[in-house]
Amino acid sequence: MIIHPIEKKIADGVLELSASIQWEHNGVGYKNSTWFTPPERLWYRLDEKYADTLSDNHNAFLGSLLVMAMFFKEDVHVKGNISGQLLYNLREYQRTLHFWRPDWFSVVNVTCDTIVSGTTNFAVSGSMCSYSGGIDSSHTLWTHLPKNEPLTDFQVTHALHIPGFDTDGESLETQKLKIDTYTKGLEAEGVALVVVWSNTRAFHQFDFGEEKGYFAWGSNVAGTSLLFENLVNRFYFSADNQHDDPIALTINHTLLPLLSTDNLKVVLDGGTISKYEKISDIAQWESTYDKLMVCYKSPDGLHNCDTCVKCIRTTAVLETLGVLDRYTTFPSITNPKGMRLSLYPREFVYCMKKPRNFFFRNGEYGYALNYQCAIFLSWVNVYYYDVTKFFEWIYISPIQLLFKLSHVLKRRLPLYDKLLLLIK
Repeated sequence: MIIHPIEKKIADGVLELSASIQWEHNGVGYKNSTWFTPPERLWYRLDEKYADTLSDNHNAFLGSLLVMAMFFKEDVHVKGNISGQLLYNLREYQRTLHFWRPDWFSVVNVTCDTIVSGTTNFAVSGSMCSYSGGIDSSHTLWTHLPKNEPLTDFQVTHALHIPGFDTDGESLETQKLKIDTYTKGLEAEGVALVVVWSNTRAFHQFDFGEEKGYFAWGSNVAGTSLLFENLVNRFYFSADNQHDDPIALTINHTLLPLLSTDNLKVVLDGGTISKYEKISDIAQWESTYDKLMVCYKSPDGLHNCDTCVKCIRTTAVLETLGVLDRYTTFPSITNPKGMRLSLYPREFVYCMKKPRNFFFRNGEYGYALNYQCAIFLSWVNVYYYDVTKFFEWIYISPIQLLFKLSHVLKRRLPLYDKLLLLIK
């Protein structure tokens, strides 16, 4: 992979930074790689007022794309500047990914035209956090506001919002409504919302399963934050799971701090706090009552759906805590049937144990039973899939073997080939 020089354009008040991405094989050689159709350029677009403060190096581009180069076993050369600290950290970043999933991610060689080492932004202060409007990012923002964080250097001054990075089927109208609402709400807290549109997600394509995406998605966010090392010197990434969750859900806790550069430190926040503690905390913050959005399937304006697993779970938690009536962004009633039918693949069945335990501890035994039912049905679904694949293998493999054997015999035994023609 070659990441070409950055091109900067400003038009209609929008600044665009982009670079051409050249693949050595473009996925060719990887099994069934015809599904891999990445864009030709990686781009970031944001308000032109940041034109003089954005970093002029390639850190963000490399940080966002390295995981895919590892997936396709391609060495990376950057035709531009890279932080020496980042280059050093990426060795451990790669070793960590390869340690957990050597079958998916290979260690590759990373080079660049120029290495830039040493802190160059001594005058820069302030911190940025990721902000999607969800539970985790709202909690990070809430706990780092001046009224809750006494240490000035660690208070959040900016919040990074990347429209659509973790949602499917979200309309442009919904995205713009979110941006307008979040901007006004954060301004009231003295925090600037920095909106960055990007196509990084389009590069993170995998052949099957959700688990591979979990190993990669965090680099979209933390990689984008590296654009702002001349604006802030710290970036808080909101942990979406606790440290004791399976590695696919917690790999970002180890990986993303390794995307730190000489001038910007990436910090994980909230990995020791459960979702339910976070909801309880932010329920004290009135600003979330018309902004809290957790839906990733079909958000409609500032309204969470009543069908995806995150919306169903969060609605029930808010009701259990006695604060559901405060939130205009959630349905007014819970969806017990949806809880029972919240089926997960094998890697994520574990995710339903925590809501089950939360509801049981809080005396909501009906909700706890619904999630226990969902756990049971998920395992039934998993084993049904395994049995189906096993019988497919039993049925198909011998037939494939016979065809292969026949092909070899036709090439090596002319008499066999004549016999087949006679039979036909």
